[in-house]
Amino acid sequence: MLQTAENVAKRYEISKQRQDEYGVRSQQRAAAAQTAGRFDDEIVPITVLAGVADQATGRLSTREMTLAADEGIRPGTTLEGVPAFARRCRAASSRRATRVSSPMARRHAS
Repeated sequence: MLQTAENVAKRYEISKQRQDEYGVRSQQRAAAAQTAGRFDDEIVPITVLAGVADQATGRLSTREMTLAADEGIRPGTTLEGVPAFARRCRAASSRRATRVSSPMARRHAS
């Protein structure tokens, strides 16, 4: 997503600042709509078996959980918080790229 923002900035001359403002406004509006129940008729709860890692031991287990809301909405999004979020995304993307490009990762993925 970060690369897309750079491409949009160059190609359509829409500044990164303007894109960030739009994104924050979008997250805030989605959070308000979710709080007001506007998505309730659009979301169908689904029960899944989820993998869970114990924080203390790292042991993996599974548990049943029901997802009943869009978990991608970030109600606390602020314009001031966008740079920190972008740094976390870049770091996570870098870790994924390292795992995918690693010969060990490729061997275990097949």
